[in-house]
Amino acid sequence: MAGTDCVGIATYNLHWLNNGRSGLLDLRNNLQIHIIAVQEHWLSNSNLHLLNNIHPDFAGFGISSMTEKLSSEVYRGRPYGGVGFLWRKYYSARINIGVKAVSGRCLSVILELDSRERINIITAYFPCYRSGINYNTELTECLGFIKEVPDDGLQSVILGGMNFPCDTSNAGYKLCYNVLSRYDMYHCDEFISGKNCFTYCNYSLNQFAFVDHVLVSDSIRQDIISAKIHDTGVNLSDHIPVVYTFKWALSSQNCKSSKSAVKQYSIRGGGTSLI
Repeated sequence: MAGTDCVGIATYNLHWLNNGRSGLLDLRNNLQIHIIAVQEHWLSNSNLHLLNNIHPDFAGFGISSMTEKLSSEVYRGRPYGGVGFLWRKYYSARINIGVKAVSGRCLSVILELDSRERINIITAYFPCYRSGINYNTELTECLGFIKEVPDDGLQSVILGGMNFPCDTSNAGYKLCYNVLSRYDMYHCDEFISGKNCFTYCNYSLNQFAFVDHVLVSDSIRQDIISAKIHDTGVNLSDHIPVVYTFKWALSSQNCKSSKSAVKQYSIRGGGTSLI
């Protein structure tokens, strides 16, 4: 029976599934990584099944950012957005799909540990900064989603492309901090050592930035064992995966409480409703 006493969770902005496929397979080869939160897979609803076909060892689930656009018009231009999760199949009994944002920017799953503690894990893709009210509106919608997820009193791990550095001089981070600090959720960048750390790189434009982050509820911060930027050279995305390891025991055996205790929600028009 598969099991581990340390759970590895990665966050990876694919910049299109085809670009990120080699990076996903590289993460799969690291047996210390059990769950992968992905952003920007650029898949429509009809192609989300491709997340389930990355490798026989992994199951996948995702949501599209293009659902509303494609339902109202013939779309022109490159695809965009979307988030999802991949996880090792032998832990499927411990993972339940949680909340889905209609924007396609946020998705949560609930992980049940051997201790019976349940953890909200959220993958998020925040908007890129631009001046004007639209940026604040889109970011506020993402933060509103994140606030609603822990309604059951569960501790949370938030992973994803935040598209800002965790610096109080940055307007996006300042808004994020002002909201999430009320719920004792903070970033964990200090766990990543080394100088000149960056998770976004565009060599042709000579642009480098640390914009992919992990935030956790303060009460589980002590569970973090290690963190690293996973740059092995096989990645074709312009973002580099970030991997955090938590001191959590997890086996493939199903907990009796899993199915009866988990509530699933869907965000509709800013509110939540059971599905």
